[in-house]
Amino acid sequence: MNGETYPLTTAGAGSDTGLDSNPDQNTGRYSFTTPATGENSGEPGQADMPTIDAGYTPPEPQMPVTGTDGALTLVGLAAGLVLAGMVLAMLRRRTPA
Repeated sequence: MNGETYPLTTAGAGSDTGLDSNPDQNTGRYSFTTPATGENSGEPGQADMPTIDAGYTPPEPQMPVTGTDGALTLVGLAAGLVLAGMVLAMLRRRTPA
């Protein structure tokens, strides 16, 4: 959904088989046998096995990127040192001997 991957919940978790998730987390598949009667309704609310379902969990939130890249920090530090050196050189020229 929106480019996010929602992992399946654990199959068979909990004591209520009607509320648990059925598909295997690794494959996303669930194997079952249709009833011997051959009546396999596909109509809403008429499923032969209404407890077959799949639960999904939202993806874990990604931590925001903070700070800066190390190389960028070094460039900024070097630029600051050059600027400080220029200021000191200008101040020395203005100071009478």
